[in-house]
Amino acid sequence: MQDSKVYPTISCLLLGIVILLALVVRLYELPTRAIFTADEEYQATYAQTIIDDFHPIWIGVSAGGTGFYLGPYFTYLTAGLLKVSGGDPLILNYAAAILGATTAGLLCILGTAIYGKKVGSLAGLLYAFSPLMVYFDQRYWNPSPVPFLVVFFLWALYKLKSQSWWLVGVAFVLGALWHVHLSLVPLFFIGLYFVWRYRKMVHPQIWIVSSLTFMAMILPLMIFDYHHDWSNLLTPIRIMHGDKKPFSTGSNAQLLGTTLSRSLYLEPGGSNDEEVIFSCVSENTFPVLFYAILPLAVLFFYLTQSYQERFLIGGTTFLLAVAFILYPGPVFSYYVLGLFPIFFLVLAVILK
Repeated sequence: MQDSKVYPTISCLLLGIVILLALVVRLYELPTRAIFTADEEYQATYAQTIIDDFHPIWIGVSAGGTGFYLGPYFTYLTAGLLKVSGGDPLILNYAAAILGATTAGLLCILGTAIYGKKVGSLAGLLYAFSPLMVYFDQRYWNPSPVPFLVVFFLWALYKLKSQSWWLVGVAFVLGALWHVHLSLVPLFFIGLYFVWRYRKMVHPQIWIVSSLTFMAMILPLMIFDYHHDWSNLLTPIRIMHGDKKPFSTGSNAQLLGTTLSRSLYLEPGGSNDEEVIFSCVSENTFPVLFYAILPLAVLFFYLTQSYQERFLIGGTTFLLAVAFILYPGPVFSYYVLGLFPIFFLVLAVILK
């Protein structure tokens, strides 16, 4: 944080450059690169029903084969964007690209605050020019906000020790993740640790506002569960009593390593749909085993060091990675979206 105090103009300039570069590479030929598959069609069609005949909805799309339904707020957001564009779905891809560029800027701010201007700038640039992140940020679907939510969550926790009102931001993210993707559920453990750590600094009115914020985020899901025999709440029990699936820790760890490796390099000549749509496996970039192990070694090396705020970044890294590796069901590369910004931050720290 001290760098931004000494050189506020330079920091603002660097931040602007990072956001601008991230936005340019994501908007480049976007109309011809925009992805619109069955997932996007389902989300857009669902949102269009709200535009055609406005009515309250209590759930969004289903979360894979778990039987769990996500919250509806992302669908409401989609409906609002489609309303503005007159039904043109291309606005959704532009919104995803802008969100990706914003995430790069926020990552720059987070890295600068914790580790200094060099690390923040490098982390932001790594995110901005990551070929895989550019492709993911050109696609609009429920997991699209995941990187932004993770970076914003870390920023809110970092600021919590000095400004307790940031607890409202923490509560917002912990509620919003139920509308986006379940890969962010491990954030609850990090959030609970820091909230308990700084609990004595939080005034009663902040507790009330934060609680109301969290309740407002999960209220639609509560209403849905009340009228559907607590279907979502019983998901863990339903999974445990379903078909038992063996743990695939080895293959999951390899997929984690290859996905992080692909975030830095993709085979030239490919396209975004060949790299981010998991069904097109024959066209994806497949790094050799050495390049799959290397990113995991980078994360492990970081976790063994005594860097400033290691638990905030390292603890989140550890929980998200372990949850991915130990998940008993099928996993896909987009489940790693929450780890991408942290990986770039860790890489920037080590390179510095």
